[in-house]
Amino acid sequence: MNVMTEAQTGAPATGRAGLEPTYEGDFVLDRHLLLESGRMLANPTLHYAVYGRLSAARDNAVLVCHALSGSALVGSWWPEIFAPGAVLSLDHDFVICINLLGSCYGSTGPGSVDPETGRSYGPDFPLVSIRDNVRAQAQLLDSLGIRQLRQVLGGSIGGMQALEWAMHDPARVERAAIIGVAPLSAMGLALNHLQRLAIQNDPDWAGGHYLPQRPPRQGLALARQIGMLSYKSAPCSTNVLGAIRTGMAKTHGRWTTPVAGLSGGASILPDILTTRGNGSSSGSTPTPTWRSFAPWTPGTH
Repeated sequence: MNVMTEAQTGAPATGRAGLEPTYEGDFVLDRHLLLESGRMLANPTLHYAVYGRLSAARDNAVLVCHALSGSALVGSWWPEIFAPGAVLSLDHDFVICINLLGSCYGSTGPGSVDPETGRSYGPDFPLVSIRDNVRAQAQLLDSLGIRQLRQVLGGSIGGMQALEWAMHDPARVERAAIIGVAPLSAMGLALNHLQRLAIQNDPDWAGGHYLPQRPPRQGLALARQIGMLSYKSAPCSTNVLGAIRTGMAKTHGRWTTPVAGLSGGASILPDILTTRGNGSSSGSTPTPTWRSFAPWTPGTH
């Protein structure tokens, strides 16, 4: 079942938040999803957004897969991919991005209501694998009548989805662009464990049953800083932190620098720890918002 916003007239617009989707809405699986863990998700919802128009032959579809903290609004967090001469063009591509299960941006996740209990899943939300997500995404594409993908691409966990798509249904995927995907080392597993502990040791965690208006912000911030360190290679860390250390002198217990534009050096290291891969320390993931959706069916593009 699909519910989507009313179609916008003309081409998608570009605003301060990036490229606006042509359509945005929810797909509710018409049956339960059996997970690799053995658990079941009852009729989960996938939130998704589309950009451009599906051709009459339905052969111009491109699936963009987002990373851990992304959303379905690829036009907001990756607008460069739509730039003139870039990988995608809305003159001929129909771009789809689907929010991962377990996310907080519209798809079924820990904040969703468990139909068996009538309460939010919270910490009882089941483990969902990359393969689980791809299987669910395939059902969404089936509902749109899309049997062939011109391209699947993504970075990090998005790249893992693209790789799984190429393995799961190679006849359906013409090409895949897999970015920033590598086996997780023992050190990576250890750092992931420390990130979870940082969140769980925040008093506001409340055993996973925290209030939406009082999330474990401090624990999450610390976990994110640990994560950002693990995203940088040793040479990258040496170059960035070494350059700052060389250009600064420690005076009265604080880092200071004579270099123009680097005032307030005491805050530079935390900024580096929270910098996203695209070089923006402020991040670009949209804040969840409530929207009302009107019914939509394929073929109304």
